[in-house]
Amino acid sequence: NDGEYRVWVVGGKVIGAMHRPVRVGGFELVGITGKSTTIKVDAQMEETAIKAAEALEIGVAAIDMVKDKRDGKAYVLEVNRAGSFDTFERVTGINVVGKIMEWLVGQQVI
Repeated sequence: NDGEYRVWVVGGKVIGAMHRPVRVGGFELVGITGKSTTIKVDAQMEETAIKAAEALEIGVAAIDMVKDKRDGKAYVLEVNRAGSFDTFERVTGINVVGKIMEWLVGQQVI
């Protein structure tokens, strides 16, 4: 594959995603170097990410995924309940904490 995807799910909805490429000839991610890009997830990736968060009963999740080059299907690598979002926010411009707060207020948690 050409890297991995970080998909954020908050309250059962995808709030955004980014692609983190790998270095040529290796498996090391380059997300922290600023080469990550914002992406729009397709329906299958969105559904898979939401189902992964729901299966683990996690309201806020950073889901790392890969896409199969042969058929384009997305697969979950891991689900992070406390995912790092500094690079994600810088790359996408999405305020993750703000989205979490909006969801919590809507749930009348705070």
